Amino acid sequence: LDFSSALYELLGEKLKVRREEKGLSQSDLSNSLNYLKRASISNIEKGRQHPPLDTIYKLCNALELDIHSVLPTYSEVNFYIEKVSSNSSKIDKFINSFDVDNDTLEQIKKLINKDKK
Repeated sequence: LDFSSALYELLGEKLKVRREEKGLSQSDLSNSLNYLKRASISNIEKGRQHPPLDTIYKLCNALELDIHSVLPTYSEVNFYIEKVSSNSSKIDKFINSFDVDNDTLEQIKKLINKDKK
């Protein structure tokens, strides 16, 4: 997980938490902004879409948030990367402990990685 991906995952999670606190669906938020589709809101919340700064400001305004409250610090991003990397290595060790052939191991890893995305 690189720094940029981690940054946007954390940002997206903070936006999602706030949206849910406000009792808004992704469609509600999308409708209030008029230019972002519901799928874009979903992708931003999952960190798959990296919105430009002006879009982040508009999302924060719609959610009645100060942009500083959703932008993670450098330390937060690095901690998140370490946490995700640590969990991935634990999962790999667990999977490799099974007494199965390499093809089966690769299929299991593909399934797990598919769920992460």
